[in-house]
Amino acid sequence: MGRLGLSKYFEWLKIGIKIQIFDRGIILENIFSLISQIFLSYFLWKGIYGGRDILNGRTFSQMINYIVLSVGISNIFIYPNIYFMSIDIRSGNIAYTLLKPLDYQMQFLFKNIGIIIPMSMISLFSVLLFRIFVLPLDGPVNFVYFIISIFLSALTVITFDFVLGVICFWTENSWGINTFKFTIISFFSGKLIPLDFFPEYLKYISINILPFSGIIFTPIDIYQNYWSINYFLMYLIRQAGWIVLFILLGRYLFNLARKQVFINGG
Repeated sequence: MGRLGLSKYFEWLKIGIKIQIFDRGIILENIFSLISQIFLSYFLWKGIYGGRDILNGRTFSQMINYIVLSVGISNIFIYPNIYFMSIDIRSGNIAYTLLKPLDYQMQFLFKNIGIIIPMSMISLFSVLLFRIFVLPLDGPVNFVYFIISIFLSALTVITFDFVLGVICFWTENSWGINTFKFTIISFFSGKLIPLDFFPEYLKYISINILPFSGIIFTPIDIYQNYWSINYFLMYLIRQAGWIVLFILLGRYLFNLARKQVFINGG
């Protein structure tokens, strides 16, 4: 794909950014929601610790750092991609998109990267407010590794969303698929509970086999702990492999769905 070919997709990246910054009310709502989640999680874990200094090898300060980062990272991916895809499918608008000389999967990817950019700024701003006015947070052990891991986290969510969104061609309704996504990612990404709190067998599967730990738990672990270059490269290869797999699976399912639309007329 040449420079001219990519330029049309960068326009979709700009559209994604505009979607999030067009309405100031949406920005303020996201900031308020994120800060509220951080405070609720703070008091929840304060009650769970109950005055104890350490729980499962984590100090209360380390846990709060984890929770604040978890809420901040998860807030980056709140845009309801699957819902809007299902709306386009049910309304028939998807047919107009398929007729355009664009790769729909690439359009989806660039648009969502654009959406994530301002959401990242909102999350960073909210976390900084908590750090300034409530509780000091530790800085990243390796800033470069952390940024790379966040980028891989974003690609994992976007490509997984595309796979689930394409399934709406057959289900037409996104409620069950969204519920499945929320449950799987909340549990296996470490959003609700750090994965090292799990029993050993479940912890091993969650961290070393499934791709969802790369969304929240692994970036936070990279933020908080030293990672050797070899260990980081192993994670990089494994997470990139899952992203490629989601891309290929999404393309395969989308091609099946597109044939169905062209043959049956929608």
